[in-house]
Amino acid sequence: VINLAYFLGSDYPPRVAFKLNILGMDNCFEACRLAGVNRIAYASSLAVSGEQKFYGDRLINEDDFRHGHVQYAMHKIFNEWQAQDYREKHGMEITAIRPANVTGPDKIIGSVDHVFCITTPARGNPVSFPFRDAMRCPIHVDEVAEIFARVIVKDKPEHWIYNTGGQAISLGELADIVREFLPGA
Repeated sequence: VINLAYFLGSDYPPRVAFKLNILGMDNCFEACRLAGVNRIAYASSLAVSGEQKFYGDRLINEDDFRHGHVQYAMHKIFNEWQAQDYREKHGMEITAIRPANVTGPDKIIGSVDHVFCITTPARGNPVSFPFRDAMRCPIHVDEVAEIFARVIVKDKPEHWIYNTGGQAISLGELADIVREFLPGA
């Protein structure tokens, strides 16, 4: 089973977000347990790590303390604890995949500035952002799908959490690349 169901963002009423993000994930784990499905992968998020300032210039790894503090990140942190609890108490193989900033032409919610920086000018429309140095770590949706596929087909993954990684880039650098292909954008 692969569970990708989630409210992206942190603007949802608490009970609404809880019902899908926390209770929904638990329903998935429990249904799998009851049905004898032992292999589950689900989408956690790089958001659990919080801001880069907590880690300095080094890359974040799966063992780092989770500094996430908004609704979305806190729910993902709790999901990681839920999965650990099911692994320890029921021997289930539950693996978290922490995608970075997923990108693709049809992404419209969640972290989207890196997507809009490319797709909006490609559609002939202007786009602007408040900070040129805002950093993102984009990874294409096809790459994330490949990661999920590779993890779910393994009988016993080597780790219970995987960060996907991505390419760290500022919105300014991304805009410069877009201008190379779309002069005047």
